[in-house]
Amino acid sequence: MKPAVLLIVLQMTVIFFNFSEGKEMTIRHCKDSDQPLQLVDPFPAGEHSSDKFISMVWSFRAAQSTSKNSTKLMTAIPGLVKVDRPRWSKYQHWGLQLSRPTLKDVGTYSATMASTAYTKGQYVDVHFSIVAPPTLKTDKLVVGSEVNPVTDKVVNLTCGQLDHLGTPPVELVWKTPNGSLLNNTFKDGKIMLELGDKYAEGKYTCELKDPATATKCIPESERDRWLPAEYTIYSKVGAPTPKSPNDNGHSMFKFYAGIGCVGLLILAAATGLVTTYRLKRGDFGIGNALA
Repeated sequence: MKPAVLLIVLQMTVIFFNFSEGKEMTIRHCKDSDQPLQLVDPFPAGEHSSDKFISMVWSFRAAQSTSKNSTKLMTAIPGLVKVDRPRWSKYQHWGLQLSRPTLKDVGTYSATMASTAYTKGQYVDVHFSIVAPPTLKTDKLVVGSEVNPVTDKVVNLTCGQLDHLGTPPVELVWKTPNGSLLNNTFKDGKIMLELGDKYAEGKYTCELKDPATATKCIPESERDRWLPAEYTIYSKVGAPTPKSPNDNGHSMFKFYAGIGCVGLLILAAATGLVTTYRLKRGDFGIGNALA
């Protein structure tokens, strides 16, 4: 028998999935989306018109259900198609459509075909879930640092602040200057990176780990809020001294101010030597007057 083809139209996206009968798949729908869930009959059209065809049934079992029994959604037999649930409607040939799926619709949808051509019923299971995007308390990802007051070294980097990690939860990560991921802990809406005694100077980046299912449900209008945030440490290995862009400006000011002070001291010293020399020569007329 040819592989079944399951066509799912979800959130204005048409996705084709090829299956042999008895296979499983998982699809996800963004929470609060106004797009329908559309399940297309996964079996070849020729099977329905065959004189060996008996029936096809769509059924549903809720994700939290402890029962092995399923709820029948649609039944198709030669010459008759009946949708058994009022929230659902027939879609295309022997498919189903649900206008606004909710959390109570999360679970497994099964399309099962019975035919005298097979010793077993042919089926495709679709595991359906609803995804909630993460949310921020702040306008964007914000990074910060904690400094040991004794050593004046950075001991922790933080990034956040999240209100909700989403469902399934997303993961925020810290990346080192060479791009590797670092172990971190999540607490109070922030991830904290504990720095050891020795770590490289350079740019540390906080970002959402990809691929993450919930990140795909972040509205386009909010994606800029989730752009990676960076923190740069300019010190040598083992002696970190983090500086912000403003700190760099202050440092340059101090540097040039120091050069200016040294220049003034040299100029003052040179002026004093010249003045002493001219006094001795009597260039100012003071020597003649005393004489």
